Amino acid sequence: TEMSLEVSSMAVQVHGGMGFIEETGVAQMYRDAKILTIYEGTTAIQANDLVGRKILRENGETLRELIADMRATTDAVRGDGTLGQIADTLTDAIDALESATDWLLANGRERLAEVLAGAVPYLYLLGTVSGGWQLARLALAARGGLAAGQGDGAYLTSLVDLVRFYMATIGPQALAHAETVREAGAALNHFDEASF
Repeated sequence: TEMSLEVSSMAVQVHGGMGFIEETGVAQMYRDAKILTIYEGTTAIQANDLVGRKILRENGETLRELIADMRATTDAVRGDGTLGQIADTLTDAIDALESATDWLLANGRERLAEVLAGAVPYLYLLGTVSGGWQLARLALAARGGLAAGQGDGAYLTSLVDLVRFYMATIGPQALAHAETVREAGAALNHFDEASF
């Protein structure tokens, strides 16, 4: 939901003044994206559900299975020989996700308020890593097509370049999200209630 708002905001910016003109359709996309954040409640509600009911309740078991699938993809990407940087960045992102998940599980029972303070960054972290994982799968498929001489070579190459771009610009954000997951609650605890 939040990403749709961010992306549609960028689309308005790309169009410049024309982004505000109804004929482009971009202004309507932005309004539609904004209303999603209102209709769905809040991102925090979704994030708290992810952390509380999906991670803590089942002790992270399903997420660990997902991480294992991600690591298998990373191994396959690394085995390609030309996608090493994609594999390295994805590995770092998965490590950050696993570390943040371990922190949630270690602290979720006794320091729930601190854990939930990091729920939104955890949602962003999982989204960032999942996006990178799926794009890494795309890079593998594109490389397979190139190696077999199937499909449009320029298009397949552009797909690999897209994945490299994501890994260079979005993938590293996973580390910052993971750090925020661990530190947000403690930082909030420093505020005195009288400050509010």
